[in-house]
Amino acid sequence: MGERIGVMKTLDDGTKVQENDNGTSIQICKDGTRIQTNTDGIIIQTNPDGSKIQRNPDGKQIDTSADGMTQIQTNPDGTQIKLKSSSACGLCGDCE
Repeated sequence: MGERIGVMKTLDDGTKVQENDNGTSIQICKDGTRIQTNTDGIIIQTNPDGSKIQRNPDGKQIDTSADGMTQIQTNPDGTQIKLKSSSACGLCGDCE
């Protein structure tokens, strides 16, 4: 028998919500979108196409493409940084 990590509930609309004993919650929507909320306030949304959006409590957001080849961080002031890029240099979009 496995170790209990939390409780899974299915809501009337078909959404599944898992509340883990460690405080993390996971919501799985009918369309396949998965939203994980961690105890530190970080929210990670995984979309049906495989792309991800991470939202941090400080306002920073990290968008990852479905193939994982492009990752862009948007800071609270609106500035953006390519953390991972499919382009040759990874510093700008000009050499893609």
